[in-house]
Amino acid sequence: RVANAKKKLADSIAKEIEERLPRSVSRNQSWIDPVIGLRAQVDLTNWLYLAAQADVGGFGVGSDIAWFVQAALGANITRNTSFELGYRYMYFDYRTNAFSMRSSMPGVYSGLVFRF
Repeated sequence: RVANAKKKLADSIAKEIEERLPRSVSRNQSWIDPVIGLRAQVDLTNWLYLAAQADVGGFGVGSDIAWFVQAALGANITRNTSFELGYRYMYFDYRTNAFSMRSSMPGVYSGLVFRF
C-alpha cells in the first residue's frame, strides 16, 4: 500500500509540475554592438588560401562582451568568387534588468564568398 501511495503521490506531483511549467519560451531581444576586427589571408597557391578573422565588440554598449574567431581553407573559383570551409566560434554576454543571455556558438562552416 505504501509503495502504491508513493507512486500515486509522485505521479500527482509530476502532473502538477508539468501543468505549471511553460512548454515553450519565446522572447525577442535586439541590440547593437560596436565591433572592431581583423581579417588576414595567406595565399598558398594561385587558387588555394588560408584565411583567419577575429573581432571583439560590445564594450558595455549593447552586450557586455562579444567576440568571434574563425579560420578557413579557401579555394578561388574566379577572380571575385571563392569557396571556404572552416571553423568558427562566437561568444556573447548580454544582460539588462529584464533579460540575460550568455551564449557560445562553435561549429564548422562552409560558404561562398563574393568580393566586389
